[in-house]
Amino acid sequence: MKVRYSVQVVIIDEKNKRFLLIKQFDKRKKRYLWRLVKGGIEKGETEEQAVKREIQEEVGLEDTKIIDKIHNYEYIFPPKKFSLHLSG
Repeated sequence: MKVRYSVQVVIIDEKNKRFLLIKQFDKRKKRYLWRLVKGGIEKGETEEQAVKREIQEEVGLEDTKIIDKIHNYEYIFPPKKFSLHLSG
């Protein structure tokens, strides 16, 4: 089974005590859903590089600090297995 490695990010604004969610239209469900920043790890890329790239691509933030790796989890959605690395 093919495995897709991805990152997912909790973006926190400590000063204002808020965190960021993205509102995105889901074509299959035909409605908007809230989600965290996430995306695949590209070939030759580290988890940290993927996190910073996804943050820049999805929300335009460039001056970010990765505090810690929070959790890893996996799930199967045929025909792929997904391995996610959650950072904050």
